[in-house]
Amino acid sequence: ERRKLMSHFLIGTIVFIAGEIVAFIIFKLVKKKYEKKEGKRTVKSSGLQGMVERLVIFLGLLFSFPQILIAFSGLKIGTRFEKDKVSNEYFIVGNLLSIFIAISCAKIAEELIQGGWDGVMCFLFC
Repeated sequence: ERRKLMSHFLIGTIVFIAGEIVAFIIFKLVKKKYEKKEGKRTVKSSGLQGMVERLVIFLGLLFSFPQILIAFSGLKIGTRFEKDKVSNEYFIVGNLLSIFIAISCAKIAEELIQGGWDGVMCFLFC
């Protein structure tokens, strides 16, 4: 039982780290696009904040607590009222990508834990 728990933890950790590498690349490209569109370097981002947000969503979904998405949405709306913020379009795109990455990682980790590679391949390509 302990070995099984450790293997599940290891799978979850590896999938989350792989997802963060993908997120880093995606967000670099998105940031570059929006900076080019606005003509200056106005897009500010917090990599650590995004990583923590994705971790909370990832763990919430992995432990069957989908209500975390509602809590996340409420927090994002509440923090949107601050004055020094990025464009609405960048805000929405960034948050939707972040949620998508977290959900995908949680689903991949869940499939690996339950059924191995066959479930992941079906999730990705079916």
